[in-house]
Amino acid sequence: MRSTAHRVHEACVDYLSEYGYSTLTLDALAERARTPLPPLVQRWGDRRAVVVESVGRLMKAGPADPDTGAFKTDIIQQATTFVRSIAGHSAELLGAMIEVDRLDPLVCERLATYGGSHGLSLPSASLERARARQEIAPDSTNSAYEDIVPRVIVARRMSHQDVDAQFIEELVDSVVLPAYGYGG
Repeated sequence: MRSTAHRVHEACVDYLSEYGYSTLTLDALAERARTPLPPLVQRWGDRRAVVVESVGRLMKAGPADPDTGAFKTDIIQQATTFVRSIAGHSAELLGAMIEVDRLDPLVCERLATYGGSHGLSLPSASLERARARQEIAPDSTNSAYEDIVPRVIVARRMSHQDVDAQFIEELVDSVVLPAYGYGG
């Protein structure tokens, strides 16, 4: 027999895949998981926490802080980690996560570090090292990575296109690095 937490995680992923995030409530999860509402409220408190835990458990973590010695290869490694972390997930779930990011960015911020790095964001240490090596503009922020890499990769996956090493390198060279004012 599956535990309550397992049923709730499964219900959350299924609900997100079918209906998206905007209508997700703890009541809907309790009903779908066939469990009383009070234990859900007691354990998770809100839908954000359930989504972070449910989706986070599906994602495969990679190195927390890639330090390859060059900003470009740090970005490539993080993007590759992201591709691996979402491997095997349905287009519907990936689409729901785009909606989550648009409606409730705090969920994705929390998910970015749940159980390790999933490549959703570039560690601030990578930015600091790149600034110190004068590879990027001093005022560069993580948004150049976060706003581009996960969204483009998810869009390609949703349209059933390959996301291989060559594509990642082309994305980094032609879009991401210029957004950082890359000079290395």
